[in-house]
Amino acid sequence: MAAALLKAAWVPGLGPRALASHIACALHKVNRHANRCSPADACAAAATALNRRNDPGERAATVQQAFLDRLAAGALIATAIAMPAAAAGYRLLELDGLNVKWGAPEMSTGAEVSYGFAGTDLSMPDAINCRSLAPMAELAPAWENDPARLAAIAAGAFAMWSREADVRFRPAAAGEAPDILIGAEGEPFRIAFANVWHGEGRNGIAPLTRATICLNPRVAWTDGEGPDPAGAFELGTVLAHEIGHAIGLDHPGATAALMGFSNQGDIDRLMPGDIAGAVALYGPAD
Repeated sequence: MAAALLKAAWVPGLGPRALASHIACALHKVNRHANRCSPADACAAAATALNRRNDPGERAATVQQAFLDRLAAGALIATAIAMPAAAAGYRLLELDGLNVKWGAPEMSTGAEVSYGFAGTDLSMPDAINCRSLAPMAELAPAWENDPARLAAIAAGAFAMWSREADVRFRPAAAGEAPDILIGAEGEPFRIAFANVWHGEGRNGIAPLTRATICLNPRVAWTDGEGPDPAGAFELGTVLAHEIGHAIGLDHPGATAALMGFSNQGDIDRLMPGDIAGAVALYGPAD
């Protein structure tokens, strides 16, 4: 949030009055998110005061001070917003006012979860994100059309979580409906999405009943072996991130965790916040 504020507030080429207005606008956006009293009013008052001054030098000095004062205030607000997530390093998914997890609806209890790959088209009109799933084969170039390679990538992504928390994954047996179904986006959009469904909750927690992971077949993918195409996304890293959603975790922020919402390149292990979140839901790995 602080970085976004700095980016929004600093715009080279603006005149003094436009700059003051721009600062106020940026701070107002932050304060709307924070649901706090806005310092944008103070910034607007400073801009009004500028209009009453005739000396250009005094006007420029006032703008500079207003910029520094309001930027500092906005940074403090941004820090306050980020502190709870940063302190814990994770954020749990909340659906219908409930946290969600596989297995018993009790925190820090283990679970076994099956997974598999879509072989046919699937419509999910009640899904929040990806509402149509296409066969995983549409991403075949990502694993060089080698099913064994796909199986190894998926197993590695799931193992990142099971190494740290008591959530165990296995490929679904033949004819078994997998708990987590992985496939291509039927309507390609952005990079990837996860959907989850849950049962009846108690004590603020609901058991997950199924999940889907949708990967965009139109973006460039790499299996992490050899030179990567320009702008390609590493399949194992993205899959591990979406698995985090499928087991009950949300984005804690932009970076500093596998579950961060910004692309951070290839990641082959969980970060402390990811581990803390998974352990909060499922307990530590045996």
